[in-house]
Amino acid sequence: DCREMVISRLSSVIGEALGRVGDELTALALRDTRRETQQALLDAVTLVRSHSGDIQLRFRHIFADIFERRIHGENDGVGRGQPGGSGPLALVDDSVIAENIALDRLVQRVRSKLDPDEVLGVRARMGALVDRDLFDENRYPASPETVFEALRRTLDQLNADVGVREALLQAFEPHVSASLNVVYANLNERLRSNRILPRIRQKAVLGKESSRGSRKTGAA
Repeated sequence: DCREMVISRLSSVIGEALGRVGDELTALALRDTRRETQQALLDAVTLVRSHSGDIQLRFRHIFADIFERRIHGENDGVGRGQPGGSGPLALVDDSVIAENIALDRLVQRVRSKLDPDEVLGVRARMGALVDRDLFDENRYPASPETVFEALRRTLDQLNADVGVREALLQAFEPHVSASLNVVYANLNERLRSNRILPRIRQKAVLGKESSRGSRKTGAA
């Protein structure tokens, strides 16, 4: 029930964003004086207007797959180099490294706007729901990383080049940022109403995380 709620809501967020980013990117292209950047923005507009429905549908399927894998602690392929890379030994060129850095910045921007209590609630309650400890801060289902990785894979499937992907991911960021807190709040309320950790002892949870981090440091 929670999975379908999150997938449906975020798919709608992307669909609503697709109805706006075309005009937003056109306005940016008209203001930008750099020919290469301007062309990337206009190509992004063309892609959105030609494949809006396809983008939303592909995003839904890819996001659902990553979400499901993270729920069950399976390898989701996130952070393994280049988009569509074949594994940890895949060669990574400078453009891919630059794209990954840009993506990390977008994720951090979204994270800085999230309510930490809602994030902790999602991590702890979804962990309890599947009988495990709270999810890692960077790998919980419905995290900003999950959303943007799904977007990047979606655009990669449509053969969007690096400049177009970067322009579109930048354009999606404000829409994702504005919506994730609401998604998390609704998810937490749904779980609380079904008696999944009605109350969270934040100090105890954070203390467990700190202890786990200390063990990792000692092992290293």
